[in-house]
Amino acid sequence: MTATTASGTTLASPPLAEAAGWSAAEVEVATGPVNDLPAGQVLALLASLPGWSSLSGKQRDRWVSGATRVLEWLQTHPGAGWQQRWLAAGADDLVWIDELAADGPSSLAWQRDEVRCGLIGLLLCRVVLPSYEF
Repeated sequence: MTATTASGTTLASPPLAEAAGWSAAEVEVATGPVNDLPAGQVLALLASLPGWSSLSGKQRDRWVSGATRVLEWLQTHPGAGWQQRWLAAGADDLVWIDELAADGPSSLAWQRDEVRCGLIGLLLCRVVLPSYEF
């Protein structure tokens, strides 16, 4: 999917842009509205999600912990914002969730669910915009 902005910049996913033979100067990766926020401010956005207040304290802690793990992992990849890091990490391929989940003291299923909860929160806050293949 592509779109042309008022400035003439073409918005496209990197694979589509590459397949079309467009140069990096011709392509601007679409980003979410909070792409440039620091991690702490992104985590604070979770509390604005619908239904957040109905979650128990333990559930909220789990979402924040999972989102923290995802953001810390994204910060290990190059990029000028969360979306560029997402793309650089190849995060549309969900293999990384099991890799992150393996780094915890609890069972793999518990850790995987924590990462999944955090990722859901980040997606709902539009921190990253995954591809259609996601």
